[in-house]
Amino acid sequence: MELAQVEHLFEKTVAEIGKVVVGQAELVEATLVALFCEGNVLIEDAVRQYAQPRPFL
Repeated sequence: MELAQVEHLFEKTVAEIGKVVVGQAELVEATLVALFCEGNVLIEDAVRQYAQPRPFL
C-alpha cells in the first residue's frame, strides 16, 4: 500500500469517527495513531464523570 493511500484512509477514518465523536478530532487522531502502533489507550470523559446517573426504567 502506498503512503498516499494510507494517508487517505487515515483521513477518511478520522472523518467518519468524527461524525460520532464530535469536537474531539485531536483525540481521535491520537487514539488511531496509538492503536496503529499496537499501543494501549485509556479515554476518560470528564463531563460524564460528574453527570447524574440515569435510573433504569
